[in-house]
Amino acid sequence: MDTSSSVNMIYYGFENGKMIGYITPSPGKFAFMNNENSSCPEWNYETNCFGYYEGNSTDPVTGKIIGPITTAKFYDPRWRPWYTGSQDKGSSLWTDPYVFASAGVLGITAAMPIITADGTFLGVIGTDYTLASMENVLVRLVDGYDDLLIFIVDNLGNLIAASIAGAAIDENNAQVPANMSSYPLIANVAQYIEKDRSEGDGVGGWTAANGTILAVDIENEGLYWAQSTEIKDDYGLHWHVVVVEAVTCEVGYYVITPRQGHDSSDSSRSVKVCQSCPSGAECAGGKYLPYPKEGYWIDVDMVDYTTTSSSSSSSIDAFSCSWNTCLGFKKRAKQYNSNSNNENENINNYETILKKCFTNNIESNSSFCQIDELLCSKGSAGPMCGSCLSHYRYSSITATCVSCSKRVWLDGVIFGILLLFISFFVYNFRHGHVDISEKYQSIFGERINISFIGILYHIDNGALKVLWCTFQIVQSISFSVSITFPNPHGEILKLLSFLELDFMGIPCYDGDYLNDVIISSFFLFIGGFIVWLIYILRVLFRGVEFGFHSRDMRILYAQHCKASLLLIFVIIPPIISKQFKALDCQSISPNESYLRVDTSIECNSSRYKTFVVLDGLFITIYLCVAFSYIALLYKERKKINPPGAPTMKTALQIREQDESVRPIQFLFNDYKPKYWYFETVDLYRRILFVSVLPLLSQRTSTKAYIGAFMSLCSSMFFRELMPYKIDMTNYIAVVAQYVILTDFMAAIVLDARSFHSLGVTKLTFGSILLVINLIVVIMAIYVGYLQHSRYETSLIDKNNSIFKVENAEFFSPYKFRFILTQMKQGDVDSGCELCYYYTSLKQASEIMKMNLIPASLDAQGIIVSLNGPMDIG
Repeated sequence: MDTSSSVNMIYYGFENGKMIGYITPSPGKFAFMNNENSSCPEWNYETNCFGYYEGNSTDPVTGKIIGPITTAKFYDPRWRPWYTGSQDKGSSLWTDPYVFASAGVLGITAAMPIITADGTFLGVIGTDYTLASMENVLVRLVDGYDDLLIFIVDNLGNLIAASIAGAAIDENNAQVPANMSSYPLIANVAQYIEKDRSEGDGVGGWTAANGTILAVDIENEGLYWAQSTEIKDDYGLHWHVVVVEAVTCEVGYYVITPRQGHDSSDSSRSVKVCQSCPSGAECAGGKYLPYPKEGYWIDVDMVDYTTTSSSSSSSIDAFSCSWNTCLGFKKRAKQYNSNSNNENENINNYETILKKCFTNNIESNSSFCQIDELLCSKGSAGPMCGSCLSHYRYSSITATCVSCSKRVWLDGVIFGILLLFISFFVYNFRHGHVDISEKYQSIFGERINISFIGILYHIDNGALKVLWCTFQIVQSISFSVSITFPNPHGEILKLLSFLELDFMGIPCYDGDYLNDVIISSFFLFIGGFIVWLIYILRVLFRGVEFGFHSRDMRILYAQHCKASLLLIFVIIPPIISKQFKALDCQSISPNESYLRVDTSIECNSSRYKTFVVLDGLFITIYLCVAFSYIALLYKERKKINPPGAPTMKTALQIREQDESVRPIQFLFNDYKPKYWYFETVDLYRRILFVSVLPLLSQRTSTKAYIGAFMSLCSSMFFRELMPYKIDMTNYIAVVAQYVILTDFMAAIVLDARSFHSLGVTKLTFGSILLVINLIVVIMAIYVGYLQHSRYETSLIDKNNSIFKVENAEFFSPYKFRFILTQMKQGDVDSGCELCYYYTSLKQASEIMKMNLIPASLDAQGIIVSLNGPMDIG
């Protein structure tokens, strides 16, 4: 007999109690026992009644057993189950598993009775198979197939054998019920079959599952196909062979878990186990789960990563990261490869990490399966890598977490002072308070200075407002719709992040975004306090130096009102945006929700719920401050838009001469009189784009479509109203709306990953976007160039005409000097120049003593007049 087979013993038991057999495996043993009439006076109790003869213990010529007795047992074959069962049935049979007397292990026997032609019963021939030997056969069958499992159960659900060594028998040498197996794969399949397929008793389920292919989700193991095949004959064998195989998918797909135990044979419920790779992720196929690309994040630690409810399918989402902190799996894996001296793990290549961390059976205790270390850049952590660790802060310039330095507050203060200085310089230069021509002429040459500075000077204030508002909206689109624009356009948007006023590094000292919002919400009030504190100091200084004259006080008051309104114009939208961002939570699972701008904050926490109340109060206050625009304008609407003016030009002249509206001139001066309210409308338009849009949906495409619709409506609004008093500014404003619309449409294309279908690369796509966005800047500079060219032409024309300045009574000494300097640059004879500066006699004397104006009371050709406006021909 082949001793390598699964047969344990072949034997013949006689009716007189005699038995002979051969036991495997090699080298094998012969078994022999005398009958009951031999030298066993107390049958079945003498230890020498049953003997084993070792090895090859027969004479090769006579075949006589010559080996010694080595073992003796109490044994009577006529009482064993294989003998009695076959004798009673009168035919062949398979026994149920029982403990073998020879080896003390579980096994089954195939038995056949020996009956003569006349019906005389002589004995039973039996063949033993241990369950362990059957298990070895299954183990050899699946050798080399890591994702394949085979197990056999009887009709009661008890394990006969499995391709996992030791799975079928417990420590007490008893059969293990399959549904109670310590191996989850066996237990889960058995539990489903017995529970879902039976009529209630659990037994019928195995028969009902015959031939059915099941999709079974095993917690912490993954998704498997399972097929049960029933084996039944007329000799008492009633088994079920179950083959279980891990579901694997092609490259570009991943395993998605359908309803638990989904039946692929049920045509009414289509089973789908291979899902196309989600946007923002890559799929290696097989049983691997998706891993994120750069700029995206997937939660590899999520508890319900592949577990589904009983009524829905699961899918895995790759979340777009708002920051540049999501490195993606491949880029991070390369960094691990460069640090192969890791003491805990030996990483050879990214496939190793893929196998460890992106399968259903995640090695959660592995040091590099920790999500922050696996996917996030240095200093960042949390869902979407959207929070900074201790001693790190978010940088708007790089959109990453940077190390906090001791100079963070100093850097913020320097930036703030620089911003204020530039604002002060631009304001005074554009209003003629600063004369820098001589300085620039000495550095760059006269022509360069006149052209460059002149072009900047002649850009319309309304056009500058349009540029500021447009790029404030464009810069916010990336966050609003959760999309990353390709470079170089993306890099330019990062540089424009200062429009969010994010430069103080508050999180370095106060921990998180909630504290940042609270502190930032006081910026407007602190800025307003500083503006009016300076006003008080200036009033006191000028009053002591020159006297408290009502006209001077009105000028100072108007200047600081403009500064306050400018502060609101600059600060309100970004601060309200910050406040609204604190309400923008993103769910990554049914029970997990995080603040998108700082994912260290759980939106379900009691602290956050308390903050929402305070944040709502701040938003209400800021919206009311913004509403103050319309309140101020409505009060003076008849002065801004004089009802009796026959033409727009006349209306503009009337309102420009009205001193009472000069404090709020910033709000209406760039618009046509009938659109006196438009600054308020435009302010709320910005708030809608940069603050409200991100909250309207969780889906990128939905927000992008809403933003595109808003941009389209905005373009129609500007095109129909043409609200600016200068036509070219209206054209710039309309084009600016189409620029915003283009960016939203680009976001839709990027979200759909369809820009490749346009036949362009990301670099080309980003370059095209950058050029389109720069159109409004080019238009504004071109308008400045045209205005400056007209101005230069007018200077040349002065050689043959009298230079005439009318109604200049509101000039400051500095602006008056600037005008005189411009006259000199035009090479006009002093006898042809006549300029009026209206002020008090005392102040005129002081001005001339200080030599601020190169003129005297009786200077020939230059007259400082104390009279009212005069028209000269």
